[in-house]
Amino acid sequence: MFASDLETTFDELRNRDSSNLKDHCSKFELFRRDIQPKILAIELQLADQQTAQQPTKPSPPASAYIPQRGIEMEKSRAPTFSGRTIDYPEFKRGWKKVAGVCWEDANQVEQIKFKVDDESRRIITRCKTMDEVWNVLDSEFAQEQEVINAVDEELNKLLSLNCSVAEYIVKLRNHLPNLEAALDAVNGLDYLQSPDRVNLLISRFDERTLHDWDYFRSKSTGPTYNRFIAFLVDRYDASRSSVARSRSSNLGEQTHSVNRINSSECR
Repeated sequence: MFASDLETTFDELRNRDSSNLKDHCSKFELFRRDIQPKILAIELQLADQQTAQQPTKPSPPASAYIPQRGIEMEKSRAPTFSGRTIDYPEFKRGWKKVAGVCWEDANQVEQIKFKVDDESRRIITRCKTMDEVWNVLDSEFAQEQEVINAVDEELNKLLSLNCSVAEYIVKLRNHLPNLEAALDAVNGLDYLQSPDRVNLLISRFDERTLHDWDYFRSKSTGPTYNRFIAFLVDRYDASRSSVARSRSSNLGEQTHSVNRINSSECR
């Protein structure tokens, strides 16, 4: 009862002053988080009073106890969406796994508006059910060509990084699972696994690493992409150690330089 009144009040305020919708949404979310536990406590007290007035019934066995849904709602943590196409599959999967299990459909529709970016919130404003929400978001962020373009953008960022080969291998190994998940969600994983993409990814290797890759590839079988992933996994730990040593060395040189400057100032 109290929660529905709160939502109705917010809708009336939003309709009266639509120009400040973003500010109202932020303030409402903060207020809702503060007041929701209090509303829940009052509703539980009212439920206890109604139960006390009813005839006593035998208590169910411990195995039949089911937690109240309102408490589950407070404990669940719904994911947020950045508005980037590459992050959409993970957001959708996380939402269905958490909020989709704990919240009713109508509550999901309201809550998801506070968990997405401004542009996404705008395009789902008129949605009444979660099926409508997913249809709208899928049409915006789950089109195969859009995902391919987003993956290419991420790969170009990796290739343009000013870093050592070891750092590149570490970043690439950590980043590829996210790109694979995004493409797999639109049945476009073949694009990333093509030999052309592999040739693009090894373009940052130095001569020694290219030689190691050629040797590794000749000693294994299977699709080129699978062998490339196996090569990254094989080199991952050594690359991480190399990056750690390089950072430690740079930190030591910086400390030595600072000590020299301080010593000179003292003299």
